[in-house]
Parts: sequence; structure tokens; C-alpha cells
Amino acid sequence: MIELTPLSGKYFGVLFEWERDEKLQGLVGRGKKLSFTAFSELWYELIARCKNCYYIILDDKLPIGFCNIYNIDRKNKNAEIGYYIGDDRYRFKGKGRIFLKKLLQIAFYEHNLHKIYAKTFGTNAGNIKFLKSFGFKEEGYLREDKFEDGQYEDVVIFGLLEKEFRRFIGMGDELI
Repeated sequence: MIELTPLSGKYFGVLFEWERDEKLQGLVGRGKKLSFTAFSELWYELIARCKNCYYIILDDKLPIGFCNIYNIDRKNKNAEIGYYIGDDRYRFKGKGRIFLKKLLQIAFYEHNLHKIYAKTFGTNAGNIKFLKSFGFKEEGYLREDKFEDGQYEDVVIFGLLEKEFRRFIGMGDELI
């Protein structure tokens, strides 16, 4: 069973491992290489600033990934989401539909947001298809926006309105 649990220090070890997975970083982008201590301090600070924003994705109580709601604009009621399956044994196994639906429910109904953004590399056809399957609409294309592995990558910006998510739920996908 897929569930989202708030990120806590209990999961920093596995999150730290995922952040160093070269294959995963090729999909989501490379972050700064920090020591475990600096990494943990950073995450404690982020968690303290925003409750109900950072989650570990569990499958039958085992951590398999990470997702978050960030860049929250309370005035305009929008935010960005990020996510990945960190354990490669669970990638491309259909777990994404469940956790993304749960994350969107939190964003729209607990944070009371109007719009959610997601960004992905223009070369990540799988994630583009995944976002579109949820009703996300392409809203922008940032040419050569990120420098990864010695070359510039395009970034595609997608958006989903709360009313579009409600329609998506009404098409047979129920609230979890």
C-alpha cells in the first residue's frame, strides 16, 4: 500500500543515498554534494519552515521515494511539486499514479491551493507523459535552462488547476 509520511530525521539516511544515485540524478537534476551532517541540517531547517510539505513515499512501510510541495505562494495560492522514486526497484511500476494523486490532494485540499506547477527536463518523455495523464497542461518551455553533465537542458513547465484536478477525480479516479 502506497502512503505519504512526513519527512523526518528517521529517513535522512535513505534520502542521502538517493541524492547520490547517479541514474536518479540524471532524471531529476543534480544537487550540491553535501556531507551527511550538512545535508541533515539543511533538511531539518526546511522541515521547520514548512509543515506538511516534504514526504517520504512508502510502499508497505518501506521508503521508496520522495515528494514535496515547495515555492508556496499563499497570496496567489500556487506552488510547485517535485517527486522521484528513489529505489530503482520501484521505478516504472505504476506507483507514481497513487503517490501523485495523494500529493495533489494535500496540495489542493490541505494547503488550499488553486494551481500546482511541475517542471521536468524536455528530454524526460516519460515524466511529460505522466504529467499529461493527470491533466497537467504545458505552460512554458525554458530553452537551455539547466546546465547538467556538461550541456544545457531545456525545462518544460506544466500546470494543473484545482478544478481540473476535480474533473480528473470525477473521471473515475476517486479521492484516496
